Amino acid sequence: ISRAEDPEVWDGTVIGSLTEMNGSGTVDAPYEIENGSQLAYVVSTNLDDGLYFKVVKDIYLNDTSLENWQESARNWVWADVRFGGTFDGDGHTINGLYFNGNQKRFGLFSFVGDTLITNVKFTNAYINNTTSEEGQAIVAAQASAKADFDKIYIDETCSINAPNVKGVAG
Repeated sequence: ISRAEDPEVWDGTVIGSLTEMNGSGTVDAPYEIENGSQLAYVVSTNLDDGLYFKVVKDIYLNDTSLENWQESARNWVWADVRFGGTFDGDGHTINGLYFNGNQKRFGLFSFVGDTLITNVKFTNAYINNTTSEEGQAIVAAQASAKADFDKIYIDETCSINAPNVKGVAG
C-alpha cells in the first residue's frame, strides 16, 4: 500500500467505553470510529440496538506494508458478540483484517442483527480458519434476515481460506 504518511496501526488495545469516542450515537451525531482500538470496542461489546457509528479515518489493523506482514500480524477475534446498529464506513478502508486459527465463526463482526453496514472497503484481509463450522466471512460471520449490507467493497488483496466461506456475511 502506498500512502502519504504512516498510518496509525492498531496496537491490540480496546477502549473502555463509548465515552472515549466523539459523537452520541444518533443519526445526526454518530459515534466516530477513528482507530483500531475504537473499532475493536464496537465489535467486541454487546451494545444497545439502534446506535449509529461512522468511520472517520482509514483503519489499519495490521501493518501490511511489510513484505511478510502476516508473520507478525495480530489476530482479530471477537466471538459471540451481536451488533444491531448502523455502521457507516463513509468510504473509508479497513486494512489488514487478519485471522489464522480455529474459530467457530469469523468476520469483522461475529453476528449482526437488525442493522445496516454500508460504504466500507476492505483491503489486505487474510483469513485462514480451519474449523468446519459455518460462518466465515470478511464482514459478518452470521447475519439475521433483517441485516442490510450496502456498498461493501472487498478488493483482490483479500483472501479467505476456510470451509463454508461466504464473502460478505455467513
